[in-house]
Amino acid sequence: MVGELVGLKIRLLRSGLRRSPMRAVGFVLGAVLLVGGGLAGGGLMAATGLTWASRAQDVGIVTTCVMALVALQWYVVPILATGLDETLDPARFALFPVTARRLLPGLVASSLVGPAGVAQLALTLGFVLAWARTPAAALAALVFGLLGSLSAVVGTRALSTAVAAAAGGRRWRDATSMVAVLLSATLGVWINLISSRITSVEAARTEGGLVAGVLAWTPLGAPWAVPGDVATGRWGLAVAHGAIAVVTCLALLWVWRRALDARLTSPPASGVEGTVVRGAAWYDRFLPDTRAGAVMQRALRYWTRDPRYLMSLGMALLMPVLMVLPGLLAPSAEPMPTEGRALLPFVALATAWACSIATMQDTSYDGSPFSLHVLSGMRGRDDRWGRALPVLLWAVPLTLVLVTVGALAVGDWRWWPLATGLSLAVIGAGVGAGQWTSAMWQFPAPPPGANQFANPPGSTLATFLALLVCTVTQVAVCVPVLVLGVWGHDSPVAQGAALLLGAALGAGVLALGVRLGGRQLDRAWPEILGRVTERAG
Repeated sequence: MVGELVGLKIRLLRSGLRRSPMRAVGFVLGAVLLVGGGLAGGGLMAATGLTWASRAQDVGIVTTCVMALVALQWYVVPILATGLDETLDPARFALFPVTARRLLPGLVASSLVGPAGVAQLALTLGFVLAWARTPAAALAALVFGLLGSLSAVVGTRALSTAVAAAAGGRRWRDATSMVAVLLSATLGVWINLISSRITSVEAARTEGGLVAGVLAWTPLGAPWAVPGDVATGRWGLAVAHGAIAVVTCLALLWVWRRALDARLTSPPASGVEGTVVRGAAWYDRFLPDTRAGAVMQRALRYWTRDPRYLMSLGMALLMPVLMVLPGLLAPSAEPMPTEGRALLPFVALATAWACSIATMQDTSYDGSPFSLHVLSGMRGRDDRWGRALPVLLWAVPLTLVLVTVGALAVGDWRWWPLATGLSLAVIGAGVGAGQWTSAMWQFPAPPPGANQFANPPGSTLATFLALLVCTVTQVAVCVPVLVLGVWGHDSPVAQGAALLLGAALGAGVLALGVRLGGRQLDRAWPEILGRVTERAG
């Protein structure tokens, strides 16, 4: 059965690559990156072990941390990337007289067929070579390296089989995509946090030893810690860590077998799910009973349910964190200098910018529902106001709260009026320019339910032009406000004037953008509908 499943996996991969040249190119690039990374990582570990042969504890720290991180990727990456490799989906064997016990060995072997499996084997080989100068440790590395690799492969397959039903749904894809992007956005913060604690070789050894010691007692790091225990003569720890590794592998095999049994005996999903129709949202009662109010209702539902809008909201909330944390994590007696703390109220500008530019894709995101606006005879300005006001309803209060929190953290309210005026100018100018650009240019956008971070062909230039127009407009509006606020930094009257000027300029650009965007819609409703529905298809 093992040979049959491995051969079937190879044939399926080969036929899939033949049907799609782009898929073949992506497979080759991914293979080069994965296999190259595995070979490089394995070579680095082998060189580390051979160079530091007399310092077994340091070798153990490096190998345990590296291999535990690799094992974590086996569990996390396939799930968050919503790219579960179901070339040999167990559900396809439901109609055949096979059991989970017979399928398990073949599915394990077939999971190693591919770039990820080759990279894992290369890393395991490097892990074994790192302990080559200590025979007992090398033998332990060989045994527990294979056991750790088996646990990683079995673990990711057990997870993929267990969540296969949920992973096929839209909510799962949306949630995992958002988590993946948020983790990617905060990667720099984590790197800064780690690097701030490593100021010397001794600090690196101390911190690394602490991390490796914790990982050694987890299923991720236990198999990789055993050779280090053997090399340093800590036989009691070696037995304990080895027991954790063995129990983990057996438990994962049991979980996978139970999940396989469920997939093999469950009836095929019909693909039709019942849904509960929700009633009116709580905010509907407060919206005007007009055409613009109807557009507002639909836009607010987008902002609370559509992952494409929720991601923009999440990034807007994350912006201040990404800007402040690096200063707080700086390795110094005073994490953030006085000059840096004085600028905290202005951090809200990043959130204001992120909130406002989300509107530049409003029309392109609509797809076929945009026809309702055309067929109902809606005026262009009603459409534009219905899209602009929902952004203002949450962006303005959020920005004001951030400015106020920044002023409270600083303990100085002198810059609060200027920061507030600039934030209001950025929001108004960005939303106004976005209403015009989204009426002028409809560019390819990922449809609902698809990967909201995909980059459809033909969207790069249009996205860049829209972003350029919005950003230039915001900068132009902020210049006079900034000049007035800086010039009268000691004058409460000048600061108040800067706040009023920023609010007035933002409101003026917003009204102008809605008016121009509405006129563009009135002139070209049919053409815009054709472009939007074509992009959505």
